[in-house]
Amino acid sequence: MTSLQVRLFGSPEFRGTEAHSKQLGGKTVGRLLALLCIHADRDMDRRRLTEMLWPHEPHAPLNRLAVSLYHLKQMMRSTGVDPGPILITTRSSIRLNPARLQLDLGEFLNVISRARNFFNDTATTEIYTQAVDLYRAQFL
Repeated sequence: MTSLQVRLFGSPEFRGTEAHSKQLGGKTVGRLLALLCIHADRDMDRRRLTEMLWPHEPHAPLNRLAVSLYHLKQMMRSTGVDPGPILITTRSSIRLNPARLQLDLGEFLNVISRARNFFNDTATTEIYTQAVDLYRAQFL
């Protein structure tokens, strides 16, 4: 099964099936991937995405989004990932398939949630240590 590992703590990057990862930096493609990851539980309207990516250009053309999406797909392919099962696109929306996504933010939130269920100081400390390990740097 093709999956994509995405790290949003620190410099955004993703890793596919190949041994290397792709740094996304502050580029539009990185912001696009981050927005899709943060909202992986729902379809993102293409017009809304253009508003979020280019907030100072209220009428940013949809072709800018299409170009960024194309570059994101190319980056995925370069790490050995077929974007088809991961990026779900329609004429009006884009979403990531959460079943094919390993997101450090999701792991972090799951670990924090698990820690809240423990009342043993030792177990809680171990779980919070896992969360600290995931938190490599500031979010985005």
